[in-house]
Amino acid sequence: MRAKANYSLNNFDEALIDFRKVSGEVTSAEGAESKYMVADLLYRKNQYDDSEKIITGFIDQNSPHQYWMARMFLLLSDISLKKGDKLQAKATLESLRDNYSADNDGILDEVKAKLDSLNQGN
Repeated sequence: MRAKANYSLNNFDEALIDFRKVSGEVTSAEGAESKYMVADLLYRKNQYDDSEKIITGFIDQNSPHQYWMARMFLLLSDISLKKGDKLQAKATLESLRDNYSADNDGILDEVKAKLDSLNQGN
């Protein structure tokens, strides 16, 4: 709760410390969300390589929380774009679109919007 409070107050450094404490395991929803938040905060701090390492670690941990896995892939596509790899970003989003089954949590809407934006940039 403290991590979310600090995040909402834009105290990102303090939030990052607290999210790291909970992010060690990803079998609980709180742990999976915390791992995502760590990756997101690192991304926001322009620490793309560190964020990407958190994401690949999360993927390797086989979390049962598909929503947070999908959020990680969305973030991974953003990292690819920041690194100038539009092709990888697009492939990541297309894979998510083709393999994510839930259609009522906003993930597929975000995927579509990001793909539309990428396709308009061609």
